[in-house]
Amino acid sequence: MAERDFFSNEEVFGTPLGAEARLRRQEPEGDFFTNDEVFGAAPGSAALESVTTEVPPIPEVQRPPLSIGAERATTLTRPQSAARSFIQGATDVIADIPKSAAILSSAIQRNVFERQGIDPNLAQDPRENAAFDVGQRISETGRAFAPVNPEFQGEFFADQLPRGAGST
Repeated sequence: MAERDFFSNEEVFGTPLGAEARLRRQEPEGDFFTNDEVFGAAPGSAALESVTTEVPPIPEVQRPPLSIGAERATTLTRPQSAARSFIQGATDVIADIPKSAAILSSAIQRNVFERQGIDPNLAQDPRENAAFDVGQRISETGRAFAPVNPEFQGEFFADQLPRGAGST
């Protein structure tokens, strides 16, 4: 007899070809495992109740404010403070890109809601968008990385002009 590279139905299913048992789905009687076998207890017993416990809520973590160079900011001269204002202005421009994307997505969502007859007030607020949060973090990091001397903050030549130049 020649070698074969297949199995017979009897070898695979345990029944000869054409048998009704092969065509019917054979379900085992009852569950595969009972609660007694898995948990060692019957349904409703105290042992089974101890297995299902409530998960405590995850506490919200508060981010500490960034302060990379804040302690040295008070010793900065006027030109050093102006240079840092320039850096903050440039960082704000970069931070405005994801913030603008969040605002745009919210506007698109409102427009789509209006066209489909859904209340546009249900659209996501841009400040709740993850992209807006990324922009906020970039801006915070820029302010923490290059703090300005509080003594010169608000001055035209030491703060406002360099910040405006950095943002162009």
